[in-house]
Amino acid sequence: MDNPTICNVREEDLRDLTRIRALFEEAIRLKIVERSERDELRFISLAMHALRKANNPAAMFASNLFHRRWHYAANVDEDHAIQLMKTGQCPKIVPDRRRGRFRK
Repeated sequence: MDNPTICNVREEDLRDLTRIRALFEEAIRLKIVERSERDELRFISLAMHALRKANNPAAMFASNLFHRRWHYAANVDEDHAIQLMKTGQCPKIVPDRRRGRFRK
């Protein structure tokens, strides 16, 4: 598998700590984030949020990242991110893809 890039994020990139960290390093080079524990946690939390919420997690992650929508990640996403950072394995994420209350 080739190296992940922010311009071509795939869902499997979001499930693998090594690949997420490669994306994080690229985001630092592009000045989207800073090299800090806080930004790394926010970055991985955004990936966990996309896996939990989106039908197309890679697209949601990329969009939220470019628009810096850090506030979209919930506490459960941060918990999943912390677990991934500690164990190196993506936790079992139960998809929550319900539509918003204003959509039909």
